[in-house]
Amino acid sequence: KTIMRIDTGKNPAAILFDPSRMEVYAFSQGDDSATVYEADDGDFLKNIKLTGKPGFAVADPKGGRVYCTIEDKNQIDVIDAKTHTTTNHWPIAPGEEISGAATDPVNHRLYLGCANKMISMMNGVNGQFLGAVPTDQAVVSIGFNPTRRFIVGCDAGGTVTVATEYTLGNLKVLQTFQTRC
Repeated sequence: KTIMRIDTGKNPAAILFDPSRMEVYAFSQGDDSATVYEADDGDFLKNIKLTGKPGFAVADPKGGRVYCTIEDKNQIDVIDAKTHTTTNHWPIAPGEEISGAATDPVNHRLYLGCANKMISMMNGVNGQFLGAVPTDQAVVSIGFNPTRRFIVGCDAGGTVTVATEYTLGNLKVLQTFQTRC
């Protein structure tokens, strides 16, 4: 049962819940914006102008940041979760065309699934590229397991790549396997 409807920008493409602030972000591609609402009652808080077309978004609750991938610019817009303002714009090179993002909020890492056959790792505090591991095809989804500290990326062909940050700032592939898709 629908309990509430809220207005968003034009053509919403992603939605994100930030548990640390109990807020919901709606990212809209039609007007390159993020609209922030209170999660409990849907009250409007702020509309944030982004630098381009938003794709995926992830929160770093401990760092007080929200990261939004900008599809048409190969970059990340960093939003301060407290002030609801864009504070940085980080290029994702050598990654290209982000298809997913995940965070490690303890170590402030940002993991990006990229179309140019890689999982990329960035410092979530300053945007520095830290490393990457290759994948068989373009990554279509990515996740982070905080218990085991695994980064898991899947490609359209059903190949799963499992990686880890084995030393600070260094990624390595632990396993690659094929699923039935």
